Amino acid sequence: MIIGYYEQSYFDGGYYCKITQKDNETKYKIETISSEVPNYVPCADKYIKKYETIDFKNEYVDIAKEIKNKLKIKYVSNNILIDKLIKYISSINLDKLANHTYQDDDIYDGNNWRLYIEIFDKKYFIEGYQIQPKEVQEIYNQLHKIVERYIKNSFNGILGFAIGDAMGVPLEFVQREKLMNNPVTEMLGYGSHNVPKGTWSDDTSMTLATIDSIINTGTIDYTDIANNFLRWFKDAKYTATNEVFGIGRTTLHALANFEQDKSNPTDCGENSEMSNGNGSLMRMLPIAYYCYKQIQNNQINNEKVLKIVKGVSSITHAHEISILGCYIYTMYAIRLLNGDEKYNSYEYIKNLDYSMFSKDSLSRYDRILKNDISKLDINEIKSLGYIVDTLEATLWVLLNTSNYNQAIIGAINLGNDTDTIGACTGGLAGIIYGEDSINSNWKNSLLKIEYIQDLCDKFDDKLEEIINNPEECNNNPK
Repeated sequence: MIIGYYEQSYFDGGYYCKITQKDNETKYKIETISSEVPNYVPCADKYIKKYETIDFKNEYVDIAKEIKNKLKIKYVSNNILIDKLIKYISSINLDKLANHTYQDDDIYDGNNWRLYIEIFDKKYFIEGYQIQPKEVQEIYNQLHKIVERYIKNSFNGILGFAIGDAMGVPLEFVQREKLMNNPVTEMLGYGSHNVPKGTWSDDTSMTLATIDSIINTGTIDYTDIANNFLRWFKDAKYTATNEVFGIGRTTLHALANFEQDKSNPTDCGENSEMSNGNGSLMRMLPIAYYCYKQIQNNQINNEKVLKIVKGVSSITHAHEISILGCYIYTMYAIRLLNGDEKYNSYEYIKNLDYSMFSKDSLSRYDRILKNDISKLDINEIKSLGYIVDTLEATLWVLLNTSNYNQAIIGAINLGNDTDTIGACTGGLAGIIYGEDSINSNWKNSLLKIEYIQDLCDKFDDKLEEIINNPEECNNNPK
């Protein structure tokens, strides 16, 4: 009995196959009925490797038995394959999935549904051409939830951030010309700060301090975040080697202000034109994760995101130029978490409403917001500690590279403020390309990676708790 058709496709070609069930048994035969020209999913070539076809040798097999506990699904969002496996989904019933008859002419047109399936560590693309059966829609509903928990987990971005930071630490203050003549492609030790290989800087420490605050309070609590910053600065908490280094002047003054008067941490940040370093930009990634979850559940809008960003930045950096840079970075990260492609995300931030900012502050970001930062020559990109320069360099590198490792190598070899540019670039690249794309030697060299993983797991759990039980969590920043 013919119970359905599907397509197996991969980059060198594709096949339309027929599923036949043997009498009333749970055995099926898969036969190739026609071949196709190379088949591409839009944009997927940037994320996936070649696919191999399923070969059951035209014999009846118990498919469900064959792949039990070995079925892993990949998820497609806006035609972009997010290259990260997720755990076995027990609710998928292959009999129900296959039990939908397709006519031959339906194969070539009509609405379609897509599932990427991995069996025995080989990748297969199964595509049925028909309006989604109820069972398939239910699977997609579950996939959306699982993607939030297992694909868009914070470890992708935070690990990417920490590695970019650690890669840049030994090179901080080194001039670009020297690095261009001898580019660094491996994680090194000592160098500029005389610390062991795999050591992260204040960038990651303050990011982890922010995450820990959200875990403990269930909200954005500016006072608690500021207190965590003091624990880092005074007690070396959240550090890789129990040593504090790299703290910026503006951050140092702000924390001194807060230690003297803890009444309102958002009034402690420096507010002069000369206080627009990248010290608040470098710790915005946890805020992007927090706000993304809230936006997805219609609990906040862009105006509320800006309010949160302003408060978090103002703990140390209260000038409007810093707040605007942090807002652009956060909104860009949110679009990436939403599954948008990096160029589309860039167009999105260029078209946001920035009318609440002064013309003078906006003019500083003209090369990002009014032009195309990716088109500039490398000699036009500065890599200093000024927030505008850091954001420009981050986006320029990200838009001109095609994988995580390229992005980090490109970022750190720009020279000067290499740890922060490496970190900010690494956080976004980690979201786009995922943990599995990161050079394994770099991961193995990163200090306290298990600690970062554990903190990210707790962070993800807390974000789910905030969304699922808003009445039990303090959802309003304070």
